[in-house]
Amino acid sequence: MDDILGRPRTASDDAGVPRHLADALDRSADDLRHGRVEDARAALARLERRLDDHLARKRATPAEG
Repeated sequence: MDDILGRPRTASDDAGVPRHLADALDRSADDLRHGRVEDARAALARLERRLDDHLARKRATPAEG
C-alpha cells in the first residue's frame, strides 16, 4: 500500500516502522474509514498481542556485546 504522499513503502519507513506493522495499521484505518469499527478493533488487538509477544522475546534474549 502507498503512503500518503503516494510513494511505495519500503521494508521500513523513515521512522523505522516495519512494513508489516504499517500495513496492518493502514488496514485498520481503512476499516475505520468505512465504518468497520469492530474489524479495526479486532485487528488492532491482534497486533497488540503480536507486539507484546515480540517485546517479551526481545527482553528475554541476552544482549550481544
